[in-house]
This record gives sequence, structure tokens and C-alpha cells, in this order.
Amino acid sequence: MVFDADLFVLIIPRGTLKQLQSSSEWGSHVSEIISNGVSHPRGGKDVGDHPPITPMRLASSSELDRDAWRLYDYIARHFIATVSFQLCLYIQTYPLIL
Repeated sequence: MVFDADLFVLIIPRGTLKQLQSSSEWGSHVSEIISNGVSHPRGGKDVGDHPPITPMRLASSSELDRDAWRLYDYIARHFIATVSFQLCLYIQTYPLIL
């Protein structure tokens, strides 16, 4: 399924990714995105949605109260997901011989 937010990947603030790279929470994943390149839009149609909410700077849980951190964490992870390649899950079934 393609979400409208996928259309906005081309206008990513690369500086935001570089800041998020320093995070102890998701920095290694962001570093991988920077190394491998961001995911580009796969299609969809513009229905007038706004671009994904983007963190303006790196924050840590020690800087914010619990609720503010949960909101920031959600926004940052969603932003990172919009530029990540799709996850592929492979399931292998093995017969059990008794």
C-alpha cells in the first residue's frame, strides 16, 4: 500500500537526518539510511496532505518530560520511517520430524 506521505520523500531536510544520526535511540539506523541512500517515492497520488511532521532538532528523553518525549519519539520515528526502505520479512518453515 502506498501512503500519500510517500510523495514527500523527495523534499527531506537532509540536515535533520544528520542531526538524528547522533541519537542513542535510532542513530545507527539513520546512519545506515545516510550510507545507503533514502527511499524514493513508490507512487501514490497527491490528495492535498501535508508533508510528514519533521523534527527540527535532536532531543533526548532527559531534555523533555515523559509525555513530550513520547510525542517527540513518535514524530522522529515516523519521519525516519518515511525515508527508510520497506521492511522485507521472510518466513521459512521447517518440518519437525519426531
